[in-house]
Amino acid sequence: MRIGVDIMGGDTPPNELFSAVYDAAEAFAPSVSFVVFAQEKNIVSLETRTRANIEFVSAKEIITMEDPPLLAVRRKKESSICLGIKALKEKKIDAFVSLGNTGALIASAMMALPTLPSIERAALIATLPTAEERVSVLDVGATVGCKPHHMVQFSRLGAAYKKCIEGVELPRVGLLNIGVEQQKGTGELRDAYRQLEALTQEGHFHFVGNVESTEVFRGQVDVLVTEGFTGNVFLKTVEGVSTFIVDYLQQAIAEHLDSEEVRRALEELKTKIHYAEYPGGLLLGVDGVVVKCHGKSSPKALFNGIKGAKACVENNVVSKVSACLLHSS
Repeated sequence: MRIGVDIMGGDTPPNELFSAVYDAAEAFAPSVSFVVFAQEKNIVSLETRTRANIEFVSAKEIITMEDPPLLAVRRKKESSICLGIKALKEKKIDAFVSLGNTGALIASAMMALPTLPSIERAALIATLPTAEERVSVLDVGATVGCKPHHMVQFSRLGAAYKKCIEGVELPRVGLLNIGVEQQKGTGELRDAYRQLEALTQEGHFHFVGNVESTEVFRGQVDVLVTEGFTGNVFLKTVEGVSTFIVDYLQQAIAEHLDSEEVRRALEELKTKIHYAEYPGGLLLGVDGVVVKCHGKSSPKALFNGIKGAKACVENNVVSKVSACLLHSS
């Protein structure tokens, strides 16, 4: 297995992020190798710390967070993102992990890779803890302002993922909205509601209706569907609140309740809710394993993204979801 890792374009310096690749190369079996995409000046400083199962690909350009995504992909074909997606398309790597410009990563993947059966737009899927089982949320940033039939496709993608990968026999699908009533929300949401209500009769998933954000973490749904703008705001709000809670508790405990038991409980909470503990967002819907990590990712967060990409390859996620979509179409 060969995993490509783009260490350019994030908030953390590439030289620091490389430690995640190095740690993964040490932790995983020798059969797993890594291809690091970086600019030449970074590669020169990193080659002294490399291992036999790590190689480098020099990127002549970099797509920044400020670059217009589609224009950048068209003009910067020698960037780390474009070179990584090209390598994935040509089967030179089995998975690609990046923490760079989300729009550019999605655009490059959608332009280069085929989509899965009956899917027009790919979606970023993020899995979050709840009071019951985990909930998979999509889209959390790939398609902004999508149409109702795209949200229906996201429902089918999420249900296929839950059924084929996590073994949920009849996934419960909910539509993120401002109220549970059918008439709530925008015209697009109301249209998507009607289409999903009709689809649930086919028996591939159970549409539970609209779900308010306050109810998501009670564990009432297995799949939460929304369009990319709202999904990204929702995800980042969750990340911000969870970080605030962990930081606040750490400070309070250090000042008033410092004990081994409390510290252990806090670490368990942090493992459950902090975004750095999760393996990034999988771009579901394209024929290839593409994992998008947070632009602010620390080496630990990137390591978990690499770990998640490895698990996707080992579990044949793309081929299983594709087969499930064919069966349900």
